[in-house]
Amino acid sequence: MGWDGLVYGTLSVPSKNLESWLSAETSPEDFDGWPDFFNASFSARPVEVLLEELKQVHLEPHEFLDVSLDGGELTVRGSMAKDPLLETRMELATLFRSASGFGGKGELVVFGYLTADFAYRVKVERAKSSVKVMPKKDRDAFERSKGYKSIDAQTQAAIDKLVGAPPRQITRGKKGHGKGKWGVNPFTGKRIWVPAP
Repeated sequence: MGWDGLVYGTLSVPSKNLESWLSAETSPEDFDGWPDFFNASFSARPVEVLLEELKQVHLEPHEFLDVSLDGGELTVRGSMAKDPLLETRMELATLFRSASGFGGKGELVVFGYLTADFAYRVKVERAKSSVKVMPKKDRDAFERSKGYKSIDAQTQAAIDKLVGAPPRQITRGKKGHGKGKWGVNPFTGKRIWVPAP
């Protein structure tokens, strides 16, 4: 069965350590404490190679994975189906964890979207890193965050572009005026107000 997931994170590496981090080889075996969801591996390679590989992942038109490094600031945003998310989860998590030995600080969230119920946080700080299941209160907070909302909006816009936007008379969000009923948009799974014809 298919499902979708989101990735969202930021990481900063001190400029004095940036070149050393980018050229350092890393693999999942360098770290312990992986939850079962992260049960994949890959051979050791430099961080800069991981970054390039993540930029070349094959995605469908409604999916995206933006991985950008500007100076020592890494930003990750993505919305993917099951297969590409499973293909990239270890690379993304290892990329973040590898910065722990170079003064890196930040976090990455790997989050089930719409029909999938999972959430993990990769945390990097004080020369340590960890990957843990997010508690419900943190999941709820993430769904209210600007980061989640921006990825959700970009995903919905991509779906609308692919299959067509909902008809104009359908209002997303608050209940519309006049007669009608609540329904579910079949493409997004979101609750919408459908005015009576």
